[in-house]
Amino acid sequence: MVSVLESYGFERWPALRESARKVTDSMQLAMRFMDSCKEVILIVEGMPMTAQRIHRQAHTYGELWDSFGDILHQRHLIQVFPATPELDEEPDLTRAFEIILGCMESILTALGDFILAADRAKLYPLGRAAENLQNQVSGDMTRWLEAAKMWDEADGDKLSYEKWIMEFFAGEEG
Repeated sequence: MVSVLESYGFERWPALRESARKVTDSMQLAMRFMDSCKEVILIVEGMPMTAQRIHRQAHTYGELWDSFGDILHQRHLIQVFPATPELDEEPDLTRAFEIILGCMESILTALGDFILAADRAKLYPLGRAAENLQNQVSGDMTRWLEAAKMWDEADGDKLSYEKWIMEFFAGEEG
């Protein structure tokens, strides 16, 4: 006899399995790559305030994948944590911004795919909950796009940029 809980899960909604895996993978990758960027920006570029902000942003994705796991758990779905590769470069700040924004774009895409899969499975509450995460990442991306633009305008002036980034992110948690 199959229990009620055993009849739930990815077997019932197989289309959710891969999209959910990609969401968690994109968040893990963002945290790992952004932490790697933080190391280089701190040690090689000598920009501790910028490195600190990158580090704080990176660790929001650990919280975010926990929130995503809570969404999956609403339907007794197991969250899978795929292995992630290492960042195989030591980026300058311009390249670090490309990596950061690319990671955010990957998360938004993965969440969008999950939302579509949840809606196709008629699991609308899961899709709407994932949209809340998508909105959070989108807001973060807007801030980091502005930070990248300001770096472009700083013309390599690290000291001025460090002052600006402290003021720009002043008052935010973390």
